[in-house]
Amino acid sequence: MAILCDYFAAADDDAAAAVLGLDAGPTSAPGYDTVSLPGIEPMVTMLTLEELLTGRAEDDVTENPRQGEVVADGPDGAMVVAITADLQAALAAADDERLRQVAIDWADTEELDGSNPDDLNGALIDLADLARTAAERNQALYCWLSE
Repeated sequence: MAILCDYFAAADDDAAAAVLGLDAGPTSAPGYDTVSLPGIEPMVTMLTLEELLTGRAEDDVTENPRQGEVVADGPDGAMVVAITADLQAALAAADDERLRQVAIDWADTEELDGSNPDDLNGALIDLADLARTAAERNQALYCWLSE
């Protein structure tokens, strides 16, 4: 079974942590803009995306204390993980052509080997739209994970 990964925008860590009290995470309540990407987890897969999208080395990305930071744990094993401001900004700034190229490169990574680049491109377009909306609202991106 794939890990459920719902990316969403929230005003801060406390507001993001509140989704742990919802039956099915942020998609189960109004007021949260979300993108569901089962199996696209925020710790390794999004680290790779940040490398590809920003051109920064893995060591530079991992030095950011927000990369893969768990901001809340639920009693049922669900958790909320922060998405770095750098990745959010890069997603928000990327145009469709850039996202298409990154999707092709992302599909060639070990984590996503065998993935369809067109599917990943659609996911990136949705994430970029979420990042833009979050920026307009002065919000940050997070991921709710559950099995």
